[in-house]
Parts: sequence; C-alpha cells; structure tokens
Amino acid sequence: MSSRSARDPWLDLLRAAAILMVLLHHVAQEWPVVRPWLYPYTSMGAKGVDLFFVLSGWLIGGLFWQERRRSGSVNLGSFWARRWLRTVPPYLGGLALAWTAVWIYRREPFDFGYLLFFQNYYPVMPFFFVSWSLCVEEHFYLFLPLVFYYLKRRQGLIMAVIVFLPTVLRLMEYPIESRGFGYADTASHLRADGLLLGFAAVYMSVYHGAWFERLRPAMLAAALCALGLLALDLGSRWGFVLDPLLVAMTFLGLLVALVGRKGGQWFRMRAIAWVAGISYSIYLTHALVIHAFVLVIFPRLAIGEVFALVLQLALILVAGWVFHLIFERSALVVRERFFPTGVGRTPS
Repeated sequence: MSSRSARDPWLDLLRAAAILMVLLHHVAQEWPVVRPWLYPYTSMGAKGVDLFFVLSGWLIGGLFWQERRRSGSVNLGSFWARRWLRTVPPYLGGLALAWTAVWIYRREPFDFGYLLFFQNYYPVMPFFFVSWSLCVEEHFYLFLPLVFYYLKRRQGLIMAVIVFLPTVLRLMEYPIESRGFGYADTASHLRADGLLLGFAAVYMSVYHGAWFERLRPAMLAAALCALGLLALDLGSRWGFVLDPLLVAMTFLGLLVALVGRKGGQWFRMRAIAWVAGISYSIYLTHALVIHAFVLVIFPRLAIGEVFALVLQLALILVAGWVFHLIFERSALVVRERFFPTGVGRTPS
C-alpha cells in the first residue's frame, strides 16, 4: 500500500463511518428512554467493528507486504514494537478507566487476563466489553505476520485458505452455548474474517497489482452478493457460520471500490479527518462516557432527548480527544523516538 493510499481521504471517511456506526449502536442500546422500534436499525451499527477489522487488515498488510517486497524480509521485532506501541498504551489507559468504574460501582476485582488479551476467550466477559476487538487485533498482529515471515512459497494459495479458516472453524464449533457476551461472539479464531480479508487483498495489490485492478469490479460484485445474502434469513446455524464472512466481504468490496479512486477530495474535510484520527480513543472511552451520562448526568438534567443526544455525543468526542492527547499521542512520540519510521514507509 503506497503512502498515497495510506493518506487516502476515503480511508478517513471509512474510519469515521466505522466509529459512528459503533456509537449509533451503543448510544441507542443504552439510551435511558426505551425506543424498541429503533433497535432493528441501530443494531446494524455493531458491524462498524467489522469495518475496523477490514481497515486494520488492509493497513497492517500494506506495511508488512510493502516491506517484504522492498527488502525481501520483514524486521518482525520493529514491526511488533511499532504495532504494540501504537495500540497497547491506549488500551491500558482505557482498561484502567473501565476497571476503576466497575470497582467503584460493583467492587469487582481486577482480572489479570486483561493484561494478556485473554478476555475474549472467556465464556462471558466481565467488563470492558469493547476490548474484545482489541484482543482479536493483537492476536492477529502477533501470529499472522509470523506465519508469513517463515513462508516463502505458495503464499497466495495459503492466504486463500487462511481467509476462510474462521468460517470453517465456526462450522466445526456450532452450536456454542452462549451465556452472555463472550467466547461465541468474541473469540479471535472465530472473528478474524475482516482482518484476514484486508490482509489478503493488500497482498494481491502489492504483488499482483494489475490483476488486483482487473478484479476490483468482481470484488465489488461479490460484496453486493454478500450484502444480498445478509438480507436473507439464513437461520441460526448458517447465520452464525456465514454472517461474519459476508459482512467482511461487503466492507472489503466497499474499501476496494473506494481506495485510490478520484473524487475523494470531496471528503477531505477537517472534521472527518479529526474523527478518523481519534477513532481509536473514542472506541476505548465511549462506553464509559455513555454509562456515566445515563447513570449520573441525564437523571440530573431536565432537558429534551434531542439536546441530551447532542450533549452525549459532544461528551464522547471531547473525552476521546482528551484521551487521544494523553495516551495515543504520547505513545506515538515514544514509538517514533525508539522505532522511527523507515525510509519509504508510511507512519501508521
């Protein structure tokens, strides 16, 4: 992935759309006034996480495959250090805030599995639910580059097999007893479809650019077919098995259709770039802000729902921005000091 595509305004638009989808879902889910007729529409916002997965797979694949093609190998130590310095310090900040809140309200003891990103394999996650997707990403960052670091031949064929591995594993594990939000919804090997598809797509764009350009229309057509299948009632079994793959294919088709295309200047807006830039911090903090608003602020304010919604969204954005300044920006400064961007590589 070239530096130009990494700064593509379409990518900022998709990042901003992903976090806004997540906010739509969680704000409606926790809204103090019950509006059940809204839930069938707002629940689709949960798929914003799948869009984040596709974007992350595309980004990490671009960094990995560009370095691999340019130098013949990848410095895994530097690769991992840059990824972990980008993601782990903000995660620890978000974890500290989330656990402080549950300790105050429930006196819940700290679970040290959260320090090792194990919580998405618990039958039921006890708190900090949004962290499940961070676990999936950290496992992906660790294992997939390691696999392809040692694989020198038939990479494309192996990639094609791995992309469908979560689907096969879901089929093998169905049915899974679900006692709440946990393993069945969050386990990395069951939910990595978007990351793997993004990683595979950018492999094709780096090593087979001409074919990738020819296949863009076909990938968009596949995305539309996937979207059509999602609209059908596949039943509990095939819905569990196929839905994550179909959602990831839909978002990948959208990404491939947009990235690098002309017309992105219409979305080169400061507000979109700002929301995209702090989307990780918003993701880590928004649930805490939502709960604080519902439990503490809203009951003490005699305001209408529209104003309450605007106020809540403003608080979420401000909290995300402040968190970004304290944790994300500081972590990036440390990263660039000790593991600076290599020549020709794009900061990420």
